[in-house]
Amino acid sequence: MITMTAIKKGVHSCFDEALDESHELKENEHTIGYIRFHEREEGKGAWIEFILAKERSKRYGDKIIQYVFDHFPFEYVEGTSIYEPHFFWKRIGATFDDEVDEDACDGTYFILYRENFYQAIQN
Repeated sequence: MITMTAIKKGVHSCFDEALDESHELKENEHTIGYIRFHEREEGKGAWIEFILAKERSKRYGDKIIQYVFDHFPFEYVEGTSIYEPHFFWKRIGATFDDEVDEDACDGTYFILYRENFYQAIQN
């Protein structure tokens, strides 16, 4: 069983500022990762500030996003991603406005619809 708790402490050197909307996710008392997001369009979607999974090989990122879709009425989540983490977002069904440049420092916008996510994790 996965649980989500609001936190006010630093979790990562890049994300230690303004963590007032951050959450820690645990599976059976084991921390699987962190997420920071806020609602968009009167609850229809969420902007993902960051997601930090403790281990990649265990699909913790998938579990974090699934928790969000399972427990919030969001039709979509959106955000930006730099090269390499964008492979995670693509694998779980996100679409990008443009090709993600390997050398770019700024993230490229993506959107992930609920139905695309559930379809992608079934495969």
